[in-house]
Formats: sequence, structure tokens, C-alpha cells
Amino acid sequence: MKKLIFTILMFLLAFSLNAQVKFLDIPVDGSKSKMITKLKHKGFKYNKDLDYLTGEFDGENVMISIIDNKNKVSGITVIFGSHFGDYSMHGYSKRVAKNRFNDLIYRFDHNDKYLNASFIKNNNDCTTTISDDEDIDYQIKYNNREYHAYYTQLGDKQNNVVHFKIVESSNEGEYFVVLRYDNLDNRPKGEDL
Repeated sequence: MKKLIFTILMFLLAFSLNAQVKFLDIPVDGSKSKMITKLKHKGFKYNKDLDYLTGEFDGENVMISIIDNKNKVSGITVIFGSHFGDYSMHGYSKRVAKNRFNDLIYRFDHNDKYLNASFIKNNNDCTTTISDDEDIDYQIKYNNREYHAYYTQLGDKQNNVVHFKIVESSNEGEYFVVLRYDNLDNRPKGEDL
């Protein structure tokens, strides 16, 4: 039975790795300038000096960074925190970061557009919700624990991963939850090495 389940999961993973990853129904592909224009049409504001966008996503104010390789978009990074000013960012408290992470796991696990692919990563990653009594501050600082979850977006045509993690801020006691939509086909493949 375990072998059958594993075979089905591997088939679904192989199928989903050929999906066109999308962010807000926009394919993560094309030029960076076109992606900025599309996100501006969705209501985001672009800060040209700092090269990021701000706006509302998933019910919160977020900061968005576009990752490109030779002007071809390879990823969209969404940063959740408590405040994003023109030149300042503030993260969540550890309690709020843990709740946001747990909420994302629950919603991705219960969304039929995604397949949980966390089983393919190392054992130090968190692949389930974080318990109420776990001290993420201690775990990150002293046990090098990573709170990171991996999903694939089901569909057709390209290589993709959607993942999120808790990242410690440079401000003591603050954390960001970083969500990333990756089109792995557009990432560098070592051609410049």
C-alpha cells in the first residue's frame, strides 16, 4: 500500500512539475518590466529606487520582489510583515509569524491547485504546522531549524515550485514570512560560471 501511495505521489509530482506557475493568475515568465506593469494593473505600487512593489495580497500589505535571469522572470517573492514603509520594513512577532506560517500550510494543503512536495526536502525543514509551545526564536537561533514548506502548482507546461518560510529580520525579535513562486526553467543553469 505504501508503495502504491508513493508511486501515485511521484506521478502527481512529475505531472505538476510541468505546470506553468502563476502568481495572481499571471504566469511567472516574460520580462521583468512586463511583470511590473501587470502587477501595477493589479493595484501594486512600484518603488523604482528600491526595485520592489507594495500592495495587498492575501488580505495583508506585502512587499513583492521580482527575480529575473537576463531579464526573464524566474520568481516572485512575497514578503509578509507588519509594516512596509518607503524605506523601512518591520516583521511580525514570533507568535504572529508562527500563526501566519501555520495558516499558509493549512490553506495550501486544502487547496486543490497545489500538491504538498515537502516530503522531498531534508528532515530539518518543517513540513507541518508548528505547535503552539514551540519557540521558533530558539529553534532558529540555536538549533538551525528551518520552517520551510514546499508545494507544486498543478497545471501544464513548465517547471515550478511554490514555497514559503519564516525568515528572521535584522530587527531583534521580528520575523517575515516569505512566499516564493519559482519558474525553475528560467533560473540560471550555470551558463555564466
